[in-house]
Amino acid sequence: MLGGAFLCAPIDEGAKVYMYLDKGMTNMCVNWMPHFKENVREDGKLYVKVDKAMYGLIQSAKLWYKELTGHLMKHGFRKCKSDECVLVKCMKNGAHVIVLLYVDDILIISGQAHDRH
Repeated sequence: MLGGAFLCAPIDEGAKVYMYLDKGMTNMCVNWMPHFKENVREDGKLYVKVDKAMYGLIQSAKLWYKELTGHLMKHGFRKCKSDECVLVKCMKNGAHVIVLLYVDDILIISGQAHDRH
């Protein structure tokens, strides 16, 4: 399983989200991108604008949900009316694929369609 589920979801357009990096992260950032050194505060912290959702942001789970369900719905999944965290797709062979979402966890359930002759 890949880590960092929230990292793929963009921040909503027009929203401005900023965070500060502690001294350790600031040092790593400056070592990697020396031009940021001029922006380091006296307390050793660096403030940065966040472009993608990440763990720790209040809106990350909702942004990830919106991104993921958008992709699933483009591929024929439909949200369950009684629970929008359950998406279902009926395959051409009659089998169903069910996707259950809970925060950053996904459970995918599928089975073969049975021939009823």
